[in-house]
Amino acid sequence: MEASLDVSYTAITDKAIVDAVVKHPEDKEEDSTVGEIQEFEAGRDVAAKFAKEDGSYIVNYTPPVIQPYPSFGITALGPHEALFKNRSLSPSPSNNGAADGICGLQNLGNTCFMNSALQCLSNTPDLTHYILTGAWRDDLNRDNPLGMGGEVAHAYANLIDKLWNGTSKVFSPCDFKSTIGRFSPSFTGYHQHDSQELLAFLLDGLHEDLNRILKKPYTQVPDSNGRPDKEVAADCWNIHKARNDSIIVDLFQGQYKSTLVCPECKKVSVTFDPFMYLSLPLPINKKWIGTVTYVPYDPSKPVVDIKVQLPKGSTLRQLKDKVAEMVGTHSSHLFSTKVLSSRFCKSHDDGDTVDELEEKDKTFLYELPIPDFTTSTSHVVFPVFSMLESAQSGPSRRPGFIGHPMMVAVTKEGANNPDTVYATVAHQASRYTTTSLYELKKDNIPDSNNDMSFEMPPSLGDVKEPKRSIFKLGFFAPSQFRCKSTSCATLYAPTKMPSLNNIQDIYQRVASRQSDNNAPAVRQGDMIFCMWERSWKESICSNKYSHSKRGHSSLDSSSRPRALWDERPNEIVKPVLMEELANTKNGKTTISLNDCLMEHAKEEQLGKGELWHCPNCKKNQQATKKMDIWRLSDILVVHLKRFSVMDGRHDKIGTFVDFPIQGLDLSGKVLKDVDQNENVYDLYGVSNHIGGLNSGHYTAYVKNEKLDQWYNFDDSHVSPIQEVESIKSSSAYLLFYRRRNALVREYGQRHLISGAMNVDCD
Repeated sequence: MEASLDVSYTAITDKAIVDAVVKHPEDKEEDSTVGEIQEFEAGRDVAAKFAKEDGSYIVNYTPPVIQPYPSFGITALGPHEALFKNRSLSPSPSNNGAADGICGLQNLGNTCFMNSALQCLSNTPDLTHYILTGAWRDDLNRDNPLGMGGEVAHAYANLIDKLWNGTSKVFSPCDFKSTIGRFSPSFTGYHQHDSQELLAFLLDGLHEDLNRILKKPYTQVPDSNGRPDKEVAADCWNIHKARNDSIIVDLFQGQYKSTLVCPECKKVSVTFDPFMYLSLPLPINKKWIGTVTYVPYDPSKPVVDIKVQLPKGSTLRQLKDKVAEMVGTHSSHLFSTKVLSSRFCKSHDDGDTVDELEEKDKTFLYELPIPDFTTSTSHVVFPVFSMLESAQSGPSRRPGFIGHPMMVAVTKEGANNPDTVYATVAHQASRYTTTSLYELKKDNIPDSNNDMSFEMPPSLGDVKEPKRSIFKLGFFAPSQFRCKSTSCATLYAPTKMPSLNNIQDIYQRVASRQSDNNAPAVRQGDMIFCMWERSWKESICSNKYSHSKRGHSSLDSSSRPRALWDERPNEIVKPVLMEELANTKNGKTTISLNDCLMEHAKEEQLGKGELWHCPNCKKNQQATKKMDIWRLSDILVVHLKRFSVMDGRHDKIGTFVDFPIQGLDLSGKVLKDVDQNENVYDLYGVSNHIGGLNSGHYTAYVKNEKLDQWYNFDDSHVSPIQEVESIKSSSAYLLFYRRRNALVREYGQRHLISGAMNVDCD
């Protein structure tokens, strides 16, 4: 009778053919791997020869040795290239069509992130050797409550079998995606994801599915208590291995030394924690570079643009401190605001961060003669918005602004006198035009009632005063000051600017006084509007506001009146920053993988949301933390942290990071005392992210060790890379390194026999 059995060829031992399966080999799919074809043929022969008439089988049968497939180095192996070199993956000349890992993965819809990570992992020689020899079956742990019932391991093993043993040039990983989607809902659907997140989930899933620890003991991580690091590290590693023992731990896991110091009692806590990959910050990510406009209060000094570099996350107070240091003033005298369309859009609080300042923003820092002007009892400070008097009229007509706002301060006494206010505004405005705003004082005698906090420009001993026919001053007192975003209170930026009918002349304001003779001409919180006479258009409007219909004048342009709102001397930039910016402009870079490693090892203070409970103080503390590498793994995955979230905003750092392809020496970065050769690594894979956050694409550069050739994997498209140095790019996101003298693990003949079988069989 014809045999129809449910078997697994791992059971061809004393249990005979129990669990083996031979079912209609003619129904096999066209893209069956050579391993699956061999399974059908060998299984059919065994079943036909040893099946009894009643359907049972002869036990204690030792079958003839089936030519193993694949062979991935079953004899003496040296360097990791020996895992593949000179090893035929085909059991017979008729099966020379195996893909040998040169197989693309179909994009199922925004699954390039998954394809990129899988191609890098597929070309990890040690793990692929372990899968294809079938050794993973002995470690399969279906009962691990932290695992996935062995399904992730099964799905991955089947995928690897297709990529290396299949005969197709492209494979659709839909079954694999479906499996991981069942255990991680974030990977269901067809949204774009992060290749590092997929890799982290997959390695963790494989670890738990293949964990050799069937019953995890209760453990407690010891503290250092002054013991030598070597002793504490060994204890922590042994405790970790008592609960976690898998091929993933063997290959991918290293060990950190974490040092916490309490800022209050100086208690030092040292722990040693395992890690699966190195997540390295990019030093450029720690820098904010922006340009601010500094307006000194003294009109004889020029308005200047200053390029500033600060650590990301710095506050506006720190920005003020930096600028104050560069120009020689005090930060408490600076008022920071965003200028848009010649008026204030938003004023900044000291607690705001520089990351909120966008590159296109015009940030002005106004110097004032007093500190913290909003609480001053001696002065009144107010903004002045310039506009050109309009020939049109109407009840709802709104002003059209020119130049940029001015910040003006007068004493409390001076605020009572509109002439003082007028003269002070004229004094500040004098810097913004080549035309003189002054004339000889008619009586040539200073007004004793004119309390001004400045000196009038002298001319041959004559006393001058501002011309009275050049502008008018009006005021508007909004009841509340809010920026366009209602969540942020701000000075002098109402949601809606007043119409001209709502602006009152300051002289009329004083003239309308009745009983209160001490009422000021301007109050704290007023917005002052400077309406220039139209005859001053050429003198006070910049070129973009003033166009001559008659073409160029025959007069020298330097002799013509003009506005100076936008004229600046050379930008102030510190030499160190100037050199760094020049290197960036010329395509040069100072960012290397070593720089990232050094940044990772820097001491930092914990954030307010991640406080540490000090066992000595018995309370939560914002401790300082330092992370050092104690032990490295055979396979080192380096994650370049290109993506960040700051105040709800997502950002990508596209900076080029230079990394070695061969001979990455981490000797100076590892604390554990080992042979220097233990810390030398060679690159074999790169997961790339190309483009921006919303329209990015993942690819992979991978070295196929069997063929000793680098390939570009772009979903289903696979092409050889001729120039190896070209794999270095600003798109590099994950780097896969292998220790040069890593232990090559051997697996017995029994594993090789079972490895020839279909991995989907139980």
